[in-house]
Amino acid sequence: MPASTPAESPEPSESPESTETTESVESTDTPETTEPAEEPAIRAQDRWWWSPTMSLVAGAVVIGFQGDSIFGPDGIFLNRLVAAIGLVVAVSGLVRLVRAFRSHQESTRAS
Repeated sequence: MPASTPAESPEPSESPESTETTESVESTDTPETTEPAEEPAIRAQDRWWWSPTMSLVAGAVVIGFQGDSIFGPDGIFLNRLVAAIGLVVAVSGLVRLVRAFRSHQESTRAS
């Protein structure tokens, strides 16, 4: 089998077809006109619900994962302890969510 020379099989980056393809892709990716952003960035104050909701969901997930062990025949005391910790996290998230909602409502009325 004869060895191929560089002239017979050029590298993909040296091939004229690949250069044309790259140029056409680059020209289609760039927008013709630059449009200004229609929506302003979301401020941190507008995401008042994020952290409390994350705690609420995380606590619910922990409780959910412990459900089979608690109600099944293989449950031990530590499963109930972990579920209780999940319940505390979920309840604290709910309390913080209610407080944040009230604070957000008061700040929107004042504005």
